[in-house]
Amino acid sequence: MTAQAPDDVLVTSHKESSLFAGRYFFHLTDGRQTLTDDTGIEVRSISDARAQALKAIDELRAEDDLATEDWEGWRLEVADQFGTIVFAITLVDLSVESYPKSRTASGRRLCH
Repeated sequence: MTAQAPDDVLVTSHKESSLFAGRYFFHLTDGRQTLTDDTGIEVRSISDARAQALKAIDELRAEDDLATEDWEGWRLEVADQFGTIVFAITLVDLSVESYPKSRTASGRRLCH
């Protein structure tokens, strides 16, 4: 099964591309344990980061034939170069959840 993003997930504008270009990190977590991505990837927009996240999930599914219930509770959290989680995708149903800009990958809130 190939991961497909909802139509509105991959829509981007020129303004968004320039504002959200940068390095994004893909952390796997179930809320108790986290597999941290220390390398990340450079992308042109947040939409490109979402497309890469869906591709990564698709590759995980291809590598691992575990039953869907083994993925229950796991999500791919995508953080920007400052550690702010910008969105997460659940591994079971591929639902996308956006986060407020104040949430970091460690779960701490940033002070404004």
